[in-house]
Amino acid sequence: MQFTIEQLNSILKLPSPVNLANVDLSGADLNGANLPGAFLMGTDLRGTNLTKANLTNALLWGAHLIETNLSNANLSGAGLERSDLRKADLSGADLKGVVLKGARYDKKTKWPEGFDPVADGAILTEDIKDWQL
Repeated sequence: MQFTIEQLNSILKLPSPVNLANVDLSGADLNGANLPGAFLMGTDLRGTNLTKANLTNALLWGAHLIETNLSNANLSGAGLERSDLRKADLSGADLKGVVLKGARYDKKTKWPEGFDPVADGAILTEDIKDWQL
């Protein structure tokens, strides 16, 4: 299900936490969105702009974050287990306490300077054949 910009703006004004699990938000412009504690499990966020978004303690288990711009976003305490972070931009993001167990990324994924995704459970993959959500 794809939302219109008006529907999406209405949803983002709801009290936290917002439940957007398994929703198609691909390509949406959510620059600066305030989504603390949001339920985004299985959500399609491919190509979405989440620059400077507040995603503290958000649950993004199995989310599709391919080519998603998460630069300078606050993901502290977020759960990104089994998410797909291939080609995602997390440069400058706050990843304090983030959980990346089983999350997949590739060599084009951008991380904050000095961040070690493997130490937090992420898996480097260049081949999608073995990857299933």
